[in-house]
Amino acid sequence: MQDTGKDGYLLFLQDSDESTGFYFGIVKEATDGSNGHNVHVVHKPASATNTSANSSTNKFDGIVKILKYWFSYIAYYQEDSILNDPILSDYKKEFFDDFIIIDDDANYSPFGYTQQLVLNQLLTHILSNINEIQDQGNKEIVEDIICETITL
Repeated sequence: MQDTGKDGYLLFLQDSDESTGFYFGIVKEATDGSNGHNVHVVHKPASATNTSANSSTNKFDGIVKILKYWFSYIAYYQEDSILNDPILSDYKKEFFDDFIIIDDDANYSPFGYTQQLVLNQLLTHILSNINEIQDQGNKEIVEDIICETITL
């Protein structure tokens, strides 16, 4: 992490891996008689499962907690695992739109033929390759994915 001294920020920390685009910034602070000392922060990733940016105004003493969480998110994404890859998460969001069922008969109508083919290829690929990423830290998750994939 490094404070880049970015204009418009009281403090701006950027992940040392610039390709992630992750940052934490204190935009401004204000003292309000009734609410005390408030600080406006922006950060990316928003959480360990959401790589988008987040913005909030918090009491001053809550900033340390938010910063600790942000550091844990950075550590999470620095782990070398396909299960937490932000690029794959973005693909997941993109492909979700292809499989969303918004029809009134969604509870009893099947996917279209093309969707079924893509899903079958995906599930076959998962079953063929998922053991390559299994380790002690994700063994239970991988086993759950295998069981769910077989069930589908």
